[in-house]
Amino acid sequence: MKLSGLALSACLIFAGSTVAQAPVPASGPAPTGERLDQLLTAWEKRMAGTESLYTKTSRTETHPLTKKQTTFVGEAAFQKPSMARIDLTHQDEVGKPDAEKTNFERLFCTGQYIYEYSPADKKIIIHEMPKNNPADDNMIMSFLKGMKAANAKARFDMTLSKEDEWYGYLLISPKNAADKAEFTAAQLTIWMKNPNPANKPDLAMMPVRLWYRQPNGKEVTYTFGDMQPNVNLPKDAFVPRQIAGYKVENAQPAVPMSPLVPKTPAPIVREQKP
Repeated sequence: MKLSGLALSACLIFAGSTVAQAPVPASGPAPTGERLDQLLTAWEKRMAGTESLYTKTSRTETHPLTKKQTTFVGEAAFQKPSMARIDLTHQDEVGKPDAEKTNFERLFCTGQYIYEYSPADKKIIIHEMPKNNPADDNMIMSFLKGMKAANAKARFDMTLSKEDEWYGYLLISPKNAADKAEFTAAQLTIWMKNPNPANKPDLAMMPVRLWYRQPNGKEVTYTFGDMQPNVNLPKDAFVPRQIAGYKVENAQPAVPMSPLVPKTPAPIVREQKP
């Protein structure tokens, strides 16, 4: 099954608007290959220990010719093994009721089905979850989900271009044809140490910013903030909700439709697991 470009956005569920742009890499000698291996191992361990996550998210797309920028803002949540939510709205429509929005992206993964919202034709399309995780077919999703360090190095050309007190900058280039069809270059910025006080979430080794260039020249930048790893999420955090005027459509007629809940989901509980 292949979903729309929104499936690509779901990678952010594993990553996270105090949205501040990551600083320009500090000057100085490039780190060694041994240091890259150390950071990839630490990153792998950190992502493997992330059972759930809530984050605010911003995505900016830059047109390759006009340089015009389009920005979507919203939030995402994730809970292992396979429940997820991504909800992004064009900046000009933030605050509008859902039924009045014309430019937003929303995806719910319930563990059994994927609910894809299509404002263009006012539909909620239900896809059956494939046996193989769709994230495994997507470079960015699989990378941010938490690949093993050895697998990441085998799949991509990777360089730790710069490192300073707060940030590490990983440059990523595709090797295989499938990844080259998705992007030509990427940069992932991660926290080198926790920026939060002792009573707040530890964000060391978590993503700050993801930039990549598509083969057509479009540049996409995701900025993550207010990240809550291993947060206690409410029970209905991944229950899709109806929008007035929208029709529900099964991508495969044999797939039964799960009920949609016509209400605003409960707010995220900020309590952290020990």
